[in-house]
Amino acid sequence: TAQGIGAVRPEDSFGALVAQQLARQGRLVRFVNLGVSGAQGRGVLAEQVPQVAELDPDLILLSVGANDVTAWTTPSAYLETMEQIARELDRTGAVVAALNVPAIIAAPLLPYPVRLVLDARTRRYNDGLARMLGGRERWIVVRIYEEAREPFERDHAMFAADNYHPSSKGYALWARITLRALAAENPAAFPQLGE
Repeated sequence: TAQGIGAVRPEDSFGALVAQQLARQGRLVRFVNLGVSGAQGRGVLAEQVPQVAELDPDLILLSVGANDVTAWTTPSAYLETMEQIARELDRTGAVVAALNVPAIIAAPLLPYPVRLVLDARTRRYNDGLARMLGGRERWIVVRIYEEAREPFERDHAMFAADNYHPSSKGYALWARITLRALAAENPAAFPQLGE
């Protein structure tokens, strides 16, 4: 999802949509997407995180966890990796908007009993992530699970043709949720972010 799989165009990925909105505010924006399809937390830590410092970012959008859920990574192993990622990204001095794991339970591709099992794991990941990052300076937890679950369950147009990844419409919702979280948590730096 960080890469934008399921979007009609790369510009429709949630990160690109956030960057476009920031640019509409008159900001000078350079958007770099380091997302790798299928990446799990350990891979993000080893491959993508080392590239971040070279970019000298002001804002980092971080989405890690859905692939760990479906690969049966234990919650403790996932959270240990996320703590290491957080320590490394703290060194950048950037604001980090960390999306929690989306509601895989809504994905029509997966059989319902499997969705229930994955949902229990997802909620454990998200509870741990909220505890870990909640009080951390310059970190914003974007509650994609809580805010997007019902719209995704109600409107299957939120899903791409694979019935798993978000569609362009789904990513637009993710971008709105992310922009609202940025504005709510840091209004001085992200004032009046539009819908």
